[in-house]
Amino acid sequence: MGSQCQPSNLSEGLLFGLGNPLLDITAAVDTQFLEKYGLNANDAILGGEKQKNLSHDMVEKYKDVIYTAGGSCLNSFRIAQWHLRKPHVVTNTGCVGNDEFGRILQKRALEVGVNVKFQITDKEPTGTCPVLVTGTHRSLVAFLNAALCFDKEHLKDADIKDLIEKAQFFYTTGYFLVVSLPSLLEIGQHCLQRNKCFLFNISAGYVCESYKNSVEQLLPYVDVVFGNDQEFTAFSHAFDLGTTDMHEIAKKVAVMPKLNSARKRIVVITQGPGIALVCHDGLTIDEYPATRIPDSEIAETNGAGDGFVGGFLSQFIQGASLAQCMACGHYTAGQVIRQHGVNVPPEPNFVFADSQQTCS
Repeated sequence: MGSQCQPSNLSEGLLFGLGNPLLDITAAVDTQFLEKYGLNANDAILGGEKQKNLSHDMVEKYKDVIYTAGGSCLNSFRIAQWHLRKPHVVTNTGCVGNDEFGRILQKRALEVGVNVKFQITDKEPTGTCPVLVTGTHRSLVAFLNAALCFDKEHLKDADIKDLIEKAQFFYTTGYFLVVSLPSLLEIGQHCLQRNKCFLFNISAGYVCESYKNSVEQLLPYVDVVFGNDQEFTAFSHAFDLGTTDMHEIAKKVAVMPKLNSARKRIVVITQGPGIALVCHDGLTIDEYPATRIPDSEIAETNGAGDGFVGGFLSQFIQGASLAQCMACGHYTAGQVIRQHGVNVPPEPNFVFADSQQTCS
């Protein structure tokens, strides 16, 4: 079994991800600034016409802005690299604009060890997610922009083709499924032909509800499915599974049609501070209680899911047991919700109880 304490055993390019890269722009603002853009103190919205100048206005008005490489997939990959320590074990692609925000986004990702190979477009500016902080409140406004322009042709780029050949694990999200299903089907075929592992995060209930056909096309290639209880409830409703019981949903998703019979599908359902479920080897379900974090230590819960997946992936690609993957997922989510934004402390201190192994 692999060990996160022996990063030299990890090969570069082991994990490849496709996602929607967004530059998180965080600043402490005043209430007048919120009002100017029609925002509430704790909003989380997609930016519209009223907010179209928000990102640049923030940068001009507030000098102490913090830039972070964001977007769900890239968040998880930043956090996986935090555990892995060795740079460029994970690679991320997606589409950014040919602009300063795109260059900052790439620089921030590279600084934390993620190898980014973005498609660059002149059609749209780089996607951003301004984070407006007022006291203890945070208002998030996402602009997908260039992220929506990803083209399957990018996968034919020589560098990308080499990285795809090198990778043994592939990860994507429901958010990206909406953008480029053809790209994911091509990756799915690659995994099927070479017996590589394909992991998919449902990401949001609307992905199942509004893009059921796309999910249905991709699922036969998927070896590991992540989601929280709300997302799997939406999945059950969309696919007429006839139950809201998470144990039953996990079993039914596990045995839905799958092309690679050499790998049994794994279904991971998180339930916030409650018990997470893992269905594996057909119909076996294991329960993994989360460690409850005192309310006084919680900064915000936004990003807990991305953190969980980042922790899980950091162990899974090393061949760790599902118990260790889940323990690291819970540990990491607990670290993320203690921070503002999708961030982690300077160093991980994950200990897997069964082995008492620490990587502090």
